[in-house]
Amino acid sequence: MYITACGLYEVKLNGARVGNFVLAPGITDYRKRVQAQTYDVTAQLRNGKNLLTVQLADGWYRGSCGAWGKKNQYGTETKLLLQLEITHADGTIQMVCTDETWDWCSDGPIRFADNQDGEIVDARMTPSYDGKAKATLHPVIPVASNNVPVTEHEQLKPSLLVTPSGKTVLDFGQNIAGYVWFALQAHAGQRIFLRFGELLDKKGEFTQKNIQYSNKKVTTPLQQVEYRCKEGANAYKTTFAIFGFQYVQVETDVPFAPEDFTAIAVYSDLERTGWFESSHSLLNQFVENTIWSAKNNHADLPTDCPTRERHGWSGDAQVFCSTACFLFDYEPMAEKFLNDMYDWQKPNGKLPQIAPDGGVDSYMAVMNGSVGWADAGIIMPYVLYKQYDDKSILERRYAGMKRYAHFMMKRCGKWGGPYAKRVGVKGEAKKYVVNCGQSYGE
Repeated sequence: MYITACGLYEVKLNGARVGNFVLAPGITDYRKRVQAQTYDVTAQLRNGKNLLTVQLADGWYRGSCGAWGKKNQYGTETKLLLQLEITHADGTIQMVCTDETWDWCSDGPIRFADNQDGEIVDARMTPSYDGKAKATLHPVIPVASNNVPVTEHEQLKPSLLVTPSGKTVLDFGQNIAGYVWFALQAHAGQRIFLRFGELLDKKGEFTQKNIQYSNKKVTTPLQQVEYRCKEGANAYKTTFAIFGFQYVQVETDVPFAPEDFTAIAVYSDLERTGWFESSHSLLNQFVENTIWSAKNNHADLPTDCPTRERHGWSGDAQVFCSTACFLFDYEPMAEKFLNDMYDWQKPNGKLPQIAPDGGVDSYMAVMNGSVGWADAGIIMPYVLYKQYDDKSILERRYAGMKRYAHFMMKRCGKWGGPYAKRVGVKGEAKKYVVNCGQSYGE
């Protein structure tokens, strides 16, 4: 099976999920690059009739992006492309492809899904498939997803605490990026409302204030789940959302115990290659914190946080690259991020501060090309080459690196613009200082 989407997809064959890629097909600038996955589904096929179903959600394509929760950053219409090739015993090949004959509906259990805000689910609803799919277009040829997939990892059980105001909160003991799975007995229509956060405030109350931006029009990210139960057994985890959290506030009239809930860490399937151990427990813990920070900030791209922004800041990526190469087999992840950077590169050679750039405000445009951020396009290939002794890494990027070098050379010695400052540089050295546009102070 070959499959991709503008948005996110989850595909099932005869009721069983195909593959283990969470938030597939991953994040890219969908105007430039769309990743496709390939799955061997032989074991899931039956003799006779087979049922193939796909769910689509907004994801990064048209859902909340960046610190301000901007939507429709890459398009307004979710799209699916699927091709199933079945090779029979006699050598003939049967093709099953997406087209207008597919049944379609929007009345399934997932009523709302957003990667940052969460999900609204009504388990009592069953999809009717009473409509037909519509043929559409997308002007980008899909390419293979060469990065490691985003998958499920560690599972954590919570302790139960009651805050001073009487709120019920689950404490999973570790700050993670991922989601919560629960299994409960309930009556039809009962409500389970979950809010995900990283902290308790000074009063011991659950809070999301450290991660949220709020004004009169929008609060983002919500990091919440509203679930309406069906009669009897209910089992659920989000399909199209992950959160950064340690604490989950639970509001429900459904009887439950802490062991009914499990937190599941979700991150790119990076192979661990580096370890550190010393006689100093605090130093050892510092390294473990670094490991968790890396895990929580890699969901198909290196991010600044798994909660509010979730941006692929190029400065963050380049400054951590050498550490990541020590700790993990990092070349596929770094190469994927470099694809994102060079997909953005402008004709004059400028490279971005954030890639992909969905959710970036227009006022930040002057900071593209910033020293230390855009330099990731040079620094990361060099770090990878030194780590893995692979000259092809440099060869693949050389043309783009050269364009960026020329862009920076043209900026050297130039002064002016609304953010330029008369720094204490004099004489010959002044020819090599970039002080136009805007760069970050670090």
